[in-house]
Amino acid sequence: MGCGASKASGPPPETVEARAPSSSPAEKPTAAPTRSKSEEKLEKISNAKSNNKEETKPAEAPAPAATEEKKDAPVESPADSATATAPVSASRSRAPKKPQTPLDKFHSSVRWNKPLDQLKEFLAEDSSLATALDERNGNQALHLSAQNGHIAITKWLIEECGADVMCVNKKGQTPLHMSIGYDFYEQSEYLLDKGADKDALNEAGHKAITGIDGDHVGVWEWKSAMNLFKAISNEETLETALQALENCPDDMLDKLSLAQHGMKMKKAYPEVWPKERFQAIVGRAPAPA
Repeated sequence: MGCGASKASGPPPETVEARAPSSSPAEKPTAAPTRSKSEEKLEKISNAKSNNKEETKPAEAPAPAATEEKKDAPVESPADSATATAPVSASRSRAPKKPQTPLDKFHSSVRWNKPLDQLKEFLAEDSSLATALDERNGNQALHLSAQNGHIAITKWLIEECGADVMCVNKKGQTPLHMSIGYDFYEQSEYLLDKGADKDALNEAGHKAITGIDGDHVGVWEWKSAMNLFKAISNEETLETALQALENCPDDMLDKLSLAQHGMKMKKAYPEVWPKERFQAIVGRAPAPA
């Protein structure tokens, strides 16, 4: 009976089991609910990624079309900004060019020193081309031949085609300005003989005898020994230039130019090049500043 009474007075097992879920710290966050929430989160993340993939697929579809558009118009591509100028240049080069006029073709032929027979064919079609002005710069054919030192064409234009030795372009340049400015000694001498005004001024205020930029003065004036030396074209002019160099004042010699052009003349006239005579001339020249 004592044992039975003891069992009856103790807490019933059901009460302990009933309180366990509410009071036991170990069992409060049950494993099942935790896994369930984690799985739900993972599932949501997985679903979200899946949804994002599905949503981004339509956005990626136009990419090839955009690439094709960039090929057609590369200048619009930000990624190609470093090379954007190249396609623009290429595009412009493909643009139809303005057709050349007969004057354009004639002036081009003069500039490139085409044979006189070919130039005469242009004038057979239109004799006015000989003295016609380029509307862009006012140049006549004589300006172009003088600028490029084509003395045979220069003589032909003046003597047979009626070109004016004193014609001027839009900057006031005469053929003599051009010839002096580009160091064509023999041609400049010819233009002066034909009546070119050495004192004619261009718009910049430079006399024709001093060239386009007015810098042919002193050592480099048109008839100086240094210019004669640069104008050597055969053995006869070589001797003339050497005599001029020997007779000119020391301060009218340019040591650097003598050395540079002397090397060219030595190669051009190896059999007659006077080595010691030329070295004496160079030795007189002042040292470069």
